[in-house]
Amino acid sequence: MARQPIFNRQGTVTAFELLFRDSTGKSVGELTSQQEAAAIAQSVLDIGLDTLVGENRAFINIPLELLSHPALLLLPPKRVVLEILEDVEPTAELIETMKSLKSKGYTIALDDFVFDGRLDSLLPYCQLVKVEFPVADKAALRRNVAKLKSMGLTTLAEKVEEKDEYKLCLNCGFDLFQGYFFAKPELVPGAAVKAGTGTLAQLLHELQNPGVTIVRIEELLSSDARLTHQLLRIANTAAFGTSGGVASIRAALMTVGTVRLTALVGLMMIAERSGGHSDLLTLGTVRAKLCEELARHFGHSGPDRHFTVGLLSVLDAVLGMKMSDVLVQIPLAEDLKAVLLDPTKPGELGDVLRLAQAVETGNWPAVQALGVDPITVGDCYMRALHWSDEIRSQLAA
Repeated sequence: MARQPIFNRQGTVTAFELLFRDSTGKSVGELTSQQEAAAIAQSVLDIGLDTLVGENRAFINIPLELLSHPALLLLPPKRVVLEILEDVEPTAELIETMKSLKSKGYTIALDDFVFDGRLDSLLPYCQLVKVEFPVADKAALRRNVAKLKSMGLTTLAEKVEEKDEYKLCLNCGFDLFQGYFFAKPELVPGAAVKAGTGTLAQLLHELQNPGVTIVRIEELLSSDARLTHQLLRIANTAAFGTSGGVASIRAALMTVGTVRLTALVGLMMIAERSGGHSDLLTLGTVRAKLCEELARHFGHSGPDRHFTVGLLSVLDAVLGMKMSDVLVQIPLAEDLKAVLLDPTKPGELGDVLRLAQAVETGNWPAVQALGVDPITVGDCYMRALHWSDEIRSQLAA
């Protein structure tokens, strides 16, 4: 299972689309209706929507054969959006099914909608339309979106990957947006790491020095009371296997370790720039923990280093700079720097980072090509989500 964020016009995540794959490697849509029902029920009901999407809604692709399956009614109507796939035929039977689901309080969306008139007869029976941005006629986009909105439909632009695409969709009047455009840097010529992150940047620099002492790290941390408080709170969280017994900077350093501290300093830099609530903070923490979990599963050395690579891989987007410019100003070990500059670089660090990114986007063929089974991915991903929620709550406190 993976999830993709859905944003509103204010840039806030309001929902996630859930993407499923069963243990044979097949995605929902390639399975029998019984297998599909089992996959969705296990992920949504057994794991729980609160774990998967928090207080947000979950968008779920529902193949035609499953639309009338009794298991579908186990999903809470107020928490899910049922997506009807684009390959359906607009039959009278389908329209009756949509009417029935709508009467039960479900929100229905048409997925990958194109303005060719083929599915227009279904529009009165759904509440949301997802427009596949890459194939949409850009010249007619504003007019077509306005037509959908005049029918009382909520419009969602999907597969929006770049900032300029997002801005175009905003101008065309879309209500919701799906894609990783917020995870791409908006480059600012001549930008530099802001002085406001001075202590954190200095800590990152010092932590790359093999000869750095705990005394020196204590000295830097002690100069920033807020930073010290955050470190102690994070060191005491259950995510690090402690239970409130860490009361000093030195004890916190011994608990967290210098390699993990390096990553946590990067995390704090992200939180500093985003107010602690950025969706990039969510992406960074989930990716970091997923990299660590996958590295541990594969038996790679130094899972903490994989954590660091995963976390710092979003710094270019956070700072709005090219990664090469970021790394000039924040020194890191050469092998970490090499992977951050080029994730396709052969080796364990790059392999794990690419695998984590493939999971994030639901790119199951890429996951399969990298040689890990879906059950392992699912377990690692759930642990990463739990860890991210816990750490972000500590940073926001």
